[in-house]
Amino acid sequence: MTGRLVADAVAYRRGGRTVLDGLSVSVAPGEMLAVVGPSGSGKSSLLAVLGGLEPPDSGTVLLDGAPLRAGDPAQRRRFGLVLQGYGLLTLLTAAENVEIALQARGVFGQEARLLAGDALAELGIAEVGGKLVEKLSGGQQQRVAIARALVTSPDVVLADEPTAELDHGAQDVVIEALHEAAERGAAVVVATHDPAVAAECDRALRFHEGRLAG
Repeated sequence: MTGRLVADAVAYRRGGRTVLDGLSVSVAPGEMLAVVGPSGSGKSSLLAVLGGLEPPDSGTVLLDGAPLRAGDPAQRRRFGLVLQGYGLLTLLTAAENVEIALQARGVFGQEARLLAGDALAELGIAEVGGKLVEKLSGGQQQRVAIARALVTSPDVVLADEPTAELDHGAQDVVIEALHEAAERGAAVVVATHDPAVAAECDRALRFHEGRLAG
């Protein structure tokens, strides 16, 4: 399996403040790891650094033993990201937003449409495929973002509070989809403040003020 993600002694500073303070984290292919902590503890920053969206100020992030390079398109295609705010294009439909991830990997036309439809169906929102994102509820938008992250079967999935907007039934659907990604061999990292979500993962790391807590 590929997709082993390792952060070694990573520090990250923003606005003169140390957000991550010498963290070392490893997640293996097929593993579902929870990163748990209150708002402001550094969970979102860790996911941004692990995903190559932000370079660390010190330390290294390795993907299958190779240094992660911020902005590298080949490495970026190996990730599926669900970030806060979702990053959806509101003037496109739900299905079109999912198709964009496929098009970035060379999948177009009918094949992209079918795969996008399947991904939305897996998240329980097949009926919203033709609707503009701006017309969707927050919970529906969140599931569109998750469908977009998973549709390409990435080697690494990084999901920031992926159940925050959802009721219990929808949470179960999302957690099952993330489990299935791990079963396919993806390394899955879920940042969450919800103990119930963390309990569904293989293990949990607890954060406090940019450090691992106990």
